[in-house]
Amino acid sequence: MARLLEFSPYLLAAATIALAVFELIKDWDDYRNSWLKISALGAMCLIAVLTFVSLHQDNQDKRAQREDAKKLEGEVEAANKAQTNNTVLFLSQFKDLSQQVSTLQTEVKTDTLQKKLATVQAELQSTEKALAPGPKAQLSFSFDPPSYSPDGKQSFPSTEITLPVSAADTISVPFDIMNTTEVDALDGEVTLVICKGCKFVKDPDEFRQLSGQPDGARNMPFARILPKSMVNKTVDVIVPKGYADVILGITYRCKTCDVPKDVSQGTVRLARLGRDFPK
Repeated sequence: MARLLEFSPYLLAAATIALAVFELIKDWDDYRNSWLKISALGAMCLIAVLTFVSLHQDNQDKRAQREDAKKLEGEVEAANKAQTNNTVLFLSQFKDLSQQVSTLQTEVKTDTLQKKLATVQAELQSTEKALAPGPKAQLSFSFDPPSYSPDGKQSFPSTEITLPVSAADTISVPFDIMNTTEVDALDGEVTLVICKGCKFVKDPDEFRQLSGQPDGARNMPFARILPKSMVNKTVDVIVPKGYADVILGITYRCKTCDVPKDVSQGTVRLARLGRDFPK
């Protein structure tokens, strides 16, 4: 059936050309000029040849496209399978290494070395757990202090704060980088972004401006942010005159993090001293 469908354009073209030739032969005697007869027949033959060549080329192109699509599907499947196998192999090697550390821990004699090995083993197990398929870490921007549940056991990002503006048009903003998940955030970086028109009084502690980075952004690398924990920071910002509020936020990347879709941010309500700062 598939073969018949493949050749159906050829059959339709052949039938059309045969019908045209039949009409030409039927009216052959109407052509008084022999040169005109030969020209008409030649034109029919040329049309037939060009039609079949075009159909053949089109068929070859479609076949090549199908083969390329199958090849690409195979390559994608192979790549996915290889990635899965590599992850399994990597985690297996990680587990073997952890077991070797455990064996060494039982063989060493000094307490100091045993404690060091215990720390290394804990780090290996934590990293293995973080790299395994499953939940990912997520970081959030929060003003300090964050919000808490009524029982005080759970913290949430605080996304709005009112702060006084100094006579030099500066504000000092205490903020937190929160890991609200159960997963370690490992080997990454956080970019602090301030409002358009704002300026840093100075770089916040551990933050620095990278080459080519906008004036309103500063970068901080980190090795690890524990689950359900936060990193406390403060940033001093010069705000433009006339602004009623400004926005600060963070973006981030890490090996065990979900890629954020949006900037995690908060709004600072500006209170000019002597006017609208709440007493």
